[in-house]
Amino acid sequence: ARVQGDNAAQEIARGIVRAAKQPRVDVVVIARGGGSLEDLWAFNEEVVARALVGCPVPTVSAVGHEVDVTIADYCADVRAPTPTAAAELIAKVKDELVADLAQRKARLQRALRAQLERKHAQLDKLQARVADPRRLLSDRKLRLDKLRQRLEAAISLSGRAERLRKLRERLQAQHPREQLHRLHREVARLEEKLGALGRRFLAARRHKYEGLAARLDAMSPLKVLARGYAVAFDERGHALLKADQVQPGERLRVRLHEGELSASVLTKKP
Repeated sequence: ARVQGDNAAQEIARGIVRAAKQPRVDVVVIARGGGSLEDLWAFNEEVVARALVGCPVPTVSAVGHEVDVTIADYCADVRAPTPTAAAELIAKVKDELVADLAQRKARLQRALRAQLERKHAQLDKLQARVADPRRLLSDRKLRLDKLRQRLEAAISLSGRAERLRKLRERLQAQHPREQLHRLHREVARLEEKLGALGRRFLAARRHKYEGLAARLDAMSPLKVLARGYAVAFDERGHALLKADQVQPGERLRVRLHEGELSASVLTKKP
């Protein structure tokens, strides 16, 4: 398109519209060398300003030298002092954003691995303590509930999802279109992978803890009493294991599944 003279403004506006319709265009740059105010007047025309404002892709104005200012500079998304500076700006922004996303991706993966390692260590400690059922019998349900809540809170994705959402907004405001689409897909894939991994991890641990709780419950002395057995205690509160521990006439306390009985020893047999 002509950049000065009759009909130059119309040609520039049509060029902006045509460029924006191309499927692989990421950014539109309007540029020309320096000149007098009359030479640059086409970039002050309303038709050029409207074309820049209505352009669906990012626009950069690089008209004249750094001291030259046109209406197009105010309508474009970014103003570069020279055409060369415009090219350098586009390349620099793209490289910086790609590098930034790669760093964020690496940090997210490291954080996930560290979180999983900490949870594995906690689970190993809990498993070592389960080796003594008598120690965990009274508080097993309370501890299991607290551990489940801690795991659910640790694997919560709400904080990471919010940071990823803000990152997508920054990319939309700064990246060329094709690069934006590719980075959005990568962020969505990481979100899905992280969510699936967290859900699988929580489900596996919940299943394991429920199995341990069932085993502890089956070993409870109260389960034995529920099948019709009883435990007898002498006057000193000692559980009786054989008849030689008492003499006729002594008082006994008998513990049933529900309640207790008082009894006296009439006779004993070895």
